[in-house]
Amino acid sequence: MNYTAKMPSDVQVLNTVLMFFLILMNDHVILDYFIIILFLFSLLSFFLKYTLSIDEDALLYKIHIFTIPIYKKVMQSNQIVSMKCKRVGWAKKCVVVQTNKGLNVRIINFYPMEIYKDLINYADQRDIPVLKSKDYLILERKR
Repeated sequence: MNYTAKMPSDVQVLNTVLMFFLILMNDHVILDYFIIILFLFSLLSFFLKYTLSIDEDALLYKIHIFTIPIYKKVMQSNQIVSMKCKRVGWAKKCVVVQTNKGLNVRIINFYPMEIYKDLINYADQRDIPVLKSKDYLILERKR
C-alpha cells in the first residue's frame, strides 16, 4: 500500500515570509546571498512530497520535488533493526525505522492514518522488534 505526506504548510509560509523580510531589511551583501539561498530552499520545500510503500518484502521510502525523485531508500526486512513508536507534538504519532546502514527514516504526517497499524503488522510478521513509548501507548488507547 502507498502512503503520502507533505510538510505542514503553515510553518512553511511563516518561514518564507520571515526570510523575505530578512532580505528586505538586511544591509550586508554577503549575508544577503546566504539569506536568498535559504529563501529559495524554503520555497522549494513547498513542493516536497514524501511517499512510503509497504511491499511484501521491503519498505520503499521516497522524497520528491515536483515529480523528480531526490531521495530513495529501499529497506529490506533483514536490514531493519527495530521500529520505535513515539509521540510527536501534541497528539501525532511517529515511527522511526532504524536500519543497519544509512539514515533512519522518520514516518510522521503520512496519510491515510492506518500506516502506523500497517507498519506494526509488517514488523510483527517479520519478527522486527517494535518499541513503543509511554506517550505512544496513551495515543493508541485514545483512538
